[in-house]
Parts: sequence; C-alpha cells; structure tokens
Amino acid sequence: MFLDRIRYLLHCYCCGLVYHIVVVVGVHVFLFWFVPYYTNRPFNQNCFAQIWYFFKAVYFLLSGYQIRHGYPSFLTTKNVFRKYGGINWFLNKCYRLIPFLAEVKTLMDYVFTKTTLTRSEWFNFQSIYAEVYDLECSKSEKDSARGAPQRGCGKFGWFIVLAVVLLFILGPLFILYFGITVLGVTNNPMQVSMKISLGSFEPLFQVVADSDHIKVWTKTEFENFRQEFSLSQNAVEFVKDFGYRQIVTVTVGGESKRIWIISPPQYELLVERLSPNNTKPVRLLFEWTLTNDPAVTDMVSSYGSNSVMLEQSSEERKHLYQLLKQTKRINTTDSAIIMNLFPQYVHSQSTSSTVRPAYNLYQGTSKTFTNVRLTLRRNDSSTWWRVFDDPTPKEKPNLQLTIFSDKVSNPYLNFIVSIGWLALYSSYVLVVGNAIRQSWGSTSTIMFQELPNVKRILELCNDIYVAQENSMFQLEELLYAKLIFLYRSPTTLIKWTKPETLKENQNESKNSSQDVVVATSNAAPSNNAAPSNDAASNE
Repeated sequence: MFLDRIRYLLHCYCCGLVYHIVVVVGVHVFLFWFVPYYTNRPFNQNCFAQIWYFFKAVYFLLSGYQIRHGYPSFLTTKNVFRKYGGINWFLNKCYRLIPFLAEVKTLMDYVFTKTTLTRSEWFNFQSIYAEVYDLECSKSEKDSARGAPQRGCGKFGWFIVLAVVLLFILGPLFILYFGITVLGVTNNPMQVSMKISLGSFEPLFQVVADSDHIKVWTKTEFENFRQEFSLSQNAVEFVKDFGYRQIVTVTVGGESKRIWIISPPQYELLVERLSPNNTKPVRLLFEWTLTNDPAVTDMVSSYGSNSVMLEQSSEERKHLYQLLKQTKRINTTDSAIIMNLFPQYVHSQSTSSTVRPAYNLYQGTSKTFTNVRLTLRRNDSSTWWRVFDDPTPKEKPNLQLTIFSDKVSNPYLNFIVSIGWLALYSSYVLVVGNAIRQSWGSTSTIMFQELPNVKRILELCNDIYVAQENSMFQLEELLYAKLIFLYRSPTTLIKWTKPETLKENQNESKNSSQDVVVATSNAAPSNNAAPSNDAASNE
C-alpha cells in the first residue's frame, strides 16, 4: 500500500510496472508453492488462501488497469472526493476515523511532493481542507427554507444514529459482562476435604471426598429445593442466581480417614482442658476445603470454617470429657452431640478464596446449622473418630455438604476479571462519553465550524494544489499566506464566507444606491439651469 502511494505520487511508470510484476510473481509463488509445502494442504483445499487470492486478484486487476492508462500528471484531493453531499461527508468521516491512516497518508504526501511548506504548515493546510470539505458537504444537505422548522424525519434520524452508535459502543461491554456472569463456566469442586479439630490439638476427624462422592443436582431436585424455600424472600433471591448444574452435594463417610494420633501427655492435657474444673472455654472447629479445576479458574483452593465455643457448663463439653475418660472401653456406643457445628449449605464465590455459609438460606427459614454426633472407636492398636449427621442412624455414619458455586469467566477473559469489571467499565464509559461530548462542538470552534459559504476557501485550497503541481512555488507561498491570513482575520473570513443570497441582496442594494446617485447627478444640472434661466430672464 505504501509503495503504491509513493509511485502514484512520483508518477513513476517504470517502477510501477516492475513492482507489479514482482508482486504478481511473488504472490503466486507464495500461494502455490510455499504455503502448500509447509501446510501439507494444496491450494484448492485451503479456503483462507483462496479468499486472500481473490482479493489480491482484484488488486492486480485495478493496478494493471492503472498502469496501462498511465498515472495522472495532475493530482489534487478532488480525485478522491469530487462531489459534496451527505454520502461524501460520511465516507470522509469514516476515512479520517481509521487510526493513523489519514496521518500516514498526509505525511507520505508531504515527503514525496515538491512544496515550499514546512511539515507543520502542510498538516495545517490538510486539516483546513478537510474541515472545509466537511462544511461544504454538510451545507449542501441543508435545503430547508429560511424561517422553516427542521423536518421531524431528520431529527429522528439523528436520534436513531446516536442510539445505534451508543449501542455499538456500549453493547460489547454488556455482552462481555453477560458472557462473564451468565455464560461463564461452571466451577464445581473436584475434591472436598473436611476436618474437625479441638483447640490446638491434633485433628479429631479428617476425610476427603473425590468426584465419586460429589453429585451434581438434577433439575427435579433443584425445583423441589426452590419450592421448599419459596416462602423466604432472601432464599429466593439467592437461589435465582444459580442453575441446577451449579449445585452439588458432597456425601462422605463418617469414618475418619486417619487414625487419631496423639501422645499420652497431650491426651492428658486435652482431658484436663475439657474437665469441669477448667473454666476456660475450648474451641471446636469444623473446616472444609474445596479444590477446583485449575484449567477453569485461578482460584484452585478455597477454604471455610465454623466454630463452636464449648463453655465450662455446656453439655457438649461434658459429653466429650466422658468419651475421653473412658480409655479402657473398646467400641463404646456413647457419643457427644455438638449443636450447630457446620452449615449444610455453603457458597463458593468465583472471586474469593473463602467459602462462606449460605446465610440467605437460613434467614427467614427454620433451617439451622447441622448437629453432629461424635463417637470414639478403639481397638488394640488404633483410635479413631466417627461422625454422624444428627439424626442420622448410628449404623451409617456420614456427612453431607451442599455447595453453591458461582460461575467463573472463560479463561480467555480472566484478564478482564483481574483488572476489575467496575474499573474497566467506568474508564471505558468516561472516555467514550468525553469523546461524544467533544464531537458536539464547543464555543471556541463556532467561528470556524459555522461558516455559511466555504466555496471561495475551497477554491483557494485548490489553487494551492495547482501551484504545487505546476512547481509555482512562489505562488504557493503567496496563496498559503493568504489562507492563513483568512483564519487569522475574523473580519476578512466573514466577508469571504457570506451566503450567496446575502451577497446578491448587497449587490442589489449597491446597484440601487448607484442608480439613485446617477439619477440625482443627472437631475442636478436641470435644477441648477433653472435659476440661471430665471436670472437671464430677469436680466
């Protein structure tokens, strides 16, 4: 493209012919030998290569047609935009909106055109011509009579244009937000681990659930769940943000996966901490950890917990103390019931590593945290804990945890989430809003944007192009100085840009005043002659 523009400006016929032949040969060698050799696909099976070759063939046809008829010996910008109208105005605006295209074209024209103008003067001249051309195109569309209101179709047309522009500008943001939030990827956990610990001592209970123990809800289960919580407004608002595929139930066996290893001194210290004589409270902690797919989200691991403080007088503490004191009994059926130890429903957020209880499902409902029944099992060599969901039958110890997982964005859109949706949206809206507001114009540009008639300025610009093409450099300097003087002199600019009707009225009034002067001058001698005749007669 750049070489085409250069040889067009330099009127270089031989260079254009050589360049055309080299490009034709190079493209055919590239498409019919190089591409099939490295892609192992022949040209007739490569759709993208065929499409690209079609456009190149059109380019070769137009370029050959231009070389055959020769380059014009006289170049002006009118070769691109010969007429003035709404379509020309729209095409010129689209051309100038392409980033850096107008600037590169202007700079290339300056480099390969003989001129006396400096770089800044050349850019000023091109800017003046572009603005005057836009004004002439817009003025040619104004065909309403003086004193007549604007047509409604035109006003509504501009309103529709603005609405469409805003839709195309802001629409991608909403589509992107919709894709991140609604059309995101399901982020259900791959593995769930649970742990119960007492104070700072070794964990009592540890278990891990893999994908075999994680069940995704069915649509029927989801509808039944919604019906169950339909009376709670908080629960309804919470559940409506999830689909049934975003909810899983984790069911794990109540038998601890690890034996309880604790040294005798630590065991005695634990019994002492739970004894009725100790007034300090003991913290019983239930922890859950979710492991997600690293291919879906960067938040691979998330954690949540809930604790119960066992006061000196609490029944839970007394039951645990009795279990630990029965060291000689094997497979005891005694148990300790811990009230509200862990939530049955938890919420895994896409942007947080903390898995919190789904409090909205507990507000305004009869649901409470799950009660847990702890039993201690012993044999000759090992000790371990069993956990039951109360009132689960004692023969089948297990735990159930229901997880509501937010969808995460597509991995290709993670950079937007990392930047921050609100910050990105605010910055984008501010920039676009400022650009649209500046496009309405301001009072500082009224003098140059509201010129009634710019034909004489266009003629002056074309005269500058003519002087450049004919190497009349002194005339070029003179005409450019005249153009700059116009923009520096408001009075002269107003005179140059008067409407045609106003000029005609002024000419008519000037002609009429001249007729009056002539008539008066013709009548003056007769008035003077009368007294002389009277005087002669008197004499």
